[in-house]
Amino acid sequence: MLSRDQIDRAYRAADLFVLGSLGEGFGIVILEAMRAGVPVLVHDRPLFRWVVKDPAQCADLREPGAVARFAETLTPDRVARIGAKNRETFLANYAFDAVRESYDRLIMDPFPR
Repeated sequence: MLSRDQIDRAYRAADLFVLGSLGEGFGIVILEAMRAGVPVLVHDRPLFRWVVKDPAQCADLREPGAVARFAETLTPDRVARIGAKNRETFLANYAFDAVRESYDRLIMDPFPR
């Protein structure tokens, strides 16, 4: 079992995170990679598009060579740019400070009228 720090270091060492699953549920690992500021590539499906919020990081992973084609576009500058955007997306949409108010409303009024 890895510690949180070890997991964070592993993500930060990556140039790209690929979730190759075609039918994964929510995919918390996507958020972990985004939190670390890593570009991601996920299968192009509605849930993953909603999570990533960037269609350029979605591809039909059933197509041979899809990952290689994406990886070939990743210059160091592009890795840094996409990674920074992913970190911003994570902080704005998924970090606790971003969702705190929604949780408060849910706890205070779980069945709004």
